[in-house]
Formats: sequence, structure tokens, C-alpha cells
Amino acid sequence: MNIRSMLHAPALAGIVFCSSSFLLHAGTIPLTSTMDDRSVLAEDFATGGFSRINGGTGAPGDRDGLFTWSGYTDPSSVTIQSTSSLLDGYAVGTGWDLFPYETEFLIGSITYDDTLVDNVGVDVVPITSIDLGDLWAPGSSTTDISDTALDLWFFDGPVSFSFGALDANDTVTFTNGVLTSINLSITASFSASVYGNTPTWNGTFSISGDDVALSIDDTETVSYGIFAGTSRFIADVFGTADEVGVYTD
Repeated sequence: MNIRSMLHAPALAGIVFCSSSFLLHAGTIPLTSTMDDRSVLAEDFATGGFSRINGGTGAPGDRDGLFTWSGYTDPSSVTIQSTSSLLDGYAVGTGWDLFPYETEFLIGSITYDDTLVDNVGVDVVPITSIDLGDLWAPGSSTTDISDTALDLWFFDGPVSFSFGALDANDTVTFTNGVLTSINLSITASFSASVYGNTPTWNGTFSISGDDVALSIDDTETVSYGIFAGTSRFIADVFGTADEVGVYTD
């Protein structure tokens, strides 16, 4: 069990997306997940750097960013440089802890109508709502991705993540009453204040089976006085949903 589920209450109940009205018989599935320690956020134009779970020591409050990034390498695999270097991966400034709980993410939860699960054979049931309030929340330093650290990274912010709505293709699968698959894909966007611009980089938040991923790799135009450049932002945050194969209806 992810120990944070016993210690940390949902950070922002307002990030809830519903596909139907309130259900009297709603089952709730926690989205606690064990993330790959190569999970990373990166931006190449305004900040020229990345933050990565395994960039630090793994101890509470460790520094996992900022490390230099040119935009031409894979930030999930760049070697962290211990001394000043022209190579990607050199630590800049005092840094921050972007991923305060390292690989142990809470993310949030999803709900479904538990009257549709008969606990015999295979049941594919629509997801009725999703709450991602533990993944990120404005002003929080205690979510999976710290907004406090993001604000420091992007010159005191503001920054924001936003997520789209569920549709009929977003489902959970039970086999003899045991959760065997989550299948959902919603839009995910990240916005930040950059040189007086507010670019929005777009991607997806998805779970396929037990594979969880926040995936953004987008390039947007940013003006700077009479000049303009392109800013590439990457969110490559991925792992495994703990409740698949464990949760029972």
C-alpha cells in the first residue's frame, strides 16, 4: 500500500470531472501509483532546465531540479553532472523539490456505479467521475507535483495544470469482482507565465490497464520584446496504478 494514502488527504476536491450526475451507489477507486523514477518535467526556452524524480537523493526535501536542458536530449535519461559543465544535467541555483513524495503518488480517485458489477465474469463499467486533486493543486507543496516548486521554476508563476472531461470510452474492468483494468484518456494542459506570455502546452493524462501517464510534449511560440522563440515543454510522468489487480468491488 502507498503509505501516503494513510497520511495525506485529497488536496483539491475541486478538480473533479464527472460524466453523469451524483450516483447513490458510487464505488471509489484510489489512483495511488508507483511512478518510474525517471519521470520528468522539462522546458527549454525560458528556463532551460528539467526536474526529475531521481535527480535527487530520494530523501524527503531532496533537490530534484533545476538541471540544465538544451531541448536536444531526452531529459528522462540525461546524466546529472556533479560539476559545472556545458553538458545537459548541471545543477543550477539552489533548486527545489518538485516531487516531494518521490515515486509514491496519490494522484486522486475515480468513481463508478457499483450496481453494474455483478462479481461474476467480466464487467466493463463506465467511469463516472475523476478527481486529480492529489496530483497537483494551486498553491500546494504537498501534492505529487509541488505547485510551490513550479512557481519557483517559472519565475514565481503563476502556473497551472488543467484536465478535460471523461467520455463514454473511459471505463474500468472487473473480473470476478476484482479490478483488472482501468482505461481512460483525458486532455491535460500546462500553462505558465513566460516573458509576459501565457503559453499552454497540451497532452494527455491516461491510464491503460495499470499504466499511468501524464504525457505532454508540445512546443509553443513565445515572444520576448521584438523577438520570438519556441518553448518546448515536456511532462513525462509515468508509472503503475497500485489498485489494479488488488481492488475488489
